[in-house]
Amino acid sequence: MKNVAFTSEAFKENNEWFETNKKWLIWIKLLIRELTMTAFKGMGKPKPLRDD
Repeated sequence: MKNVAFTSEAFKENNEWFETNKKWLIWIKLLIRELTMTAFKGMGKPKPLRDD
């Protein structure tokens, strides 16, 4: 599993969501977990970035 680093602003917003809207916080944590564990097999149809 990869490490995820938050900026101070993102950490502050994360705490605000915890206090106001736990549904969004759960969704965001689920997305982050999926991205770190299975970047190209998660929800939706994720694709790697391509060179232009």
